Amino acid sequence: MKSVKETVKIRVCKRGAWERIDGALEYMSLICVKRTLILPLLSSSSCLLEAVSERLDIDASSGFMLTYNSDNDIVEVCDDLEVNEFMEFVVKSSRIVTLCIVESSIHGTQTTGSNQQSNSIHATPSVNVFHKNIELF
Repeated sequence: MKSVKETVKIRVCKRGAWERIDGALEYMSLICVKRTLILPLLSSSSCLLEAVSERLDIDASSGFMLTYNSDNDIVEVCDDLEVNEFMEFVVKSSRIVTLCIVESSIHGTQTTGSNQQSNSIHATPSVNVFHKNIELF
């Protein structure tokens, strides 16, 4: 009988920014804080937020974003459906997946136009974060 995985192991990082390095998106910083979390597979967004806040000592109401790299797209995890999609991504991955914190206190600029000046995603990452749109029929 095949055992069912009930928990997932992820890495969480803060004090960094997404940067494009040789065409690939990487979460970079010299002062990046990394921790490991083991979470129930069936987690809610509030459960994930609480676990990340506790483990990385971040105020849950500070307005930080939870993001990860999926096929070179930065995806924000902000509701229960996206948490489930993230958990599925973690289970299917052959390596430990990193959930990266983009804090609102990080200063920087980012644009999406052709005159983009920076390869980093900082305080205004929402213009560059992939949001999955779901249509209900």
